[in-house]
Amino acid sequence: LRESRPRMAVTLRSVVPVISGEDAIQVDLNNGSQLDDFNNTTRSDLERYLQQVFGNSKISISAGLTEASENQKVKLYTSEEKFRYLSQKNPALTAFRQKLNLELE
Repeated sequence: LRESRPRMAVTLRSVVPVISGEDAIQVDLNNGSQLDDFNNTTRSDLERYLQQVFGNSKISISAGLTEASENQKVKLYTSEEKFRYLSQKNPALTAFRQKLNLELE
């Protein structure tokens, strides 16, 4: 992963997997972008690798989102996440965006 998907490698280094039973692994990621990337490009390859290394074809990985506590700082990555956060602080932004017919990039 370090060479083919360096961002995902960094993300997974910061995650503490939870092993339940002999075959199931749960990883909780920080945001929806990471979750989509993991599910679409990484999970199946990682499952196959672990199945080969441990000789267990039943190993499966499921991913979810971490629940941020009030003490944790929320990290905003996409334009939509940033706009949603800012519009919660200032609802006038939504009206402004609609009035000017602006799109998020």
